[in-house]
Amino acid sequence: MQMELLKWLDASNRARLLDLINNWWTERKAPQELFIARVVPIFKKDEADDAANYWEKAFDKIQHDKLILALQRMGFSSQFCDVIGGFYKEPTFFVKDDFGLDVQVLKGSRLE
Repeated sequence: MQMELLKWLDASNRARLLDLINNWWTERKAPQELFIARVVPIFKKDEADDAANYWEKAFDKIQHDKLILALQRMGFSSQFCDVIGGFYKEPTFFVKDDFGLDVQVLKGSRLE
């Protein structure tokens, strides 16, 4: 959900959304569907057939276990670290292919 859309929610819908978020916080996890990203590669230059000519995905560069350790060292609560760790439990994203179709990719998979 884009943050801009929140201003259009009435008080009842904002309260419902807050209840959902508070429940996720209390349970220390949210539905995994919330963390599926749709990625559209951005062409940089040269040959369009070469994957190196597209901007890379930042979340692939994060070492998730090291992120959680860093948060713990900085004094974040175990609850906060559990919630953040849940974001990266099964990172999944979709990449739009040359035909306009979304291809699901799990972290660690290679696109050939």
